[in-house]
Amino acid sequence: MPAPAAQRRFKLGVAESGESPRAAKRQLEPEVVGVEDQGQDAEPAGPDLSSLDSSARELLQSTLEVLAPYDPQPGTLSDLPQVSVDRSRILEVCRTVKDDDRIGARMLLCMAAVDYIPTFGQPAHGRRPAAQEDESHEDEPEPVGRLEVVYFLQSLEPERTLVIKTEAPYEDPVVPSVTPVWRAADWYEREAHDLYGISFDGHPDLSPLLLYDDFEGYPGRKDFPFYEYREF
Repeated sequence: MPAPAAQRRFKLGVAESGESPRAAKRQLEPEVVGVEDQGQDAEPAGPDLSSLDSSARELLQSTLEVLAPYDPQPGTLSDLPQVSVDRSRILEVCRTVKDDDRIGARMLLCMAAVDYIPTFGQPAHGRRPAAQEDESHEDEPEPVGRLEVVYFLQSLEPERTLVIKTEAPYEDPVVPSVTPVWRAADWYEREAHDLYGISFDGHPDLSPLLLYDDFEGYPGRKDFPFYEYREF
């Protein structure tokens, strides 16, 4: 069956040229076959690195080489090089990028948690267009959201920044603590625990930092009823 675009060209060609449908179809067949072959043979597109300058690309390449045993997934965060790794390896990964001189991430600049709400028809980090909100999704699997922990790491000589991400699923939001690598992670992890309910295995003290002991829920999450009146 011809592709929709090919069908449109086929009808247009018949109307304009006056050729028989069979003759016009013969002219279209090589083009349609070429499109199909291109789709089958084309390699999956890699991440778009156009926002990275030469120094950032060099850092990303070095990071991928150093972290090769941990299966890092390359990407970008604005103009910063980024790699994503499995949460079970995050402590080893952070220790490696700090100790290896090719990266030298001696400083934890910042650490944050993010809640990506679940959506139909797109990865969990996307949002469905408003025009699709009323469509039926009975045949689609239930969408799954996720929490992410994002580490902004700084090399001092030369001065450059690297981003590392790892996921913390809703059903089991536990990530190894990186406080043994950077003491500065202490309060960042307590904040993420307060606001997002992420537990950091190995943290010395996850007592509330921003909230009080009996506070219910996690106000950083998208499903928290933030605008409902509550008396504190």
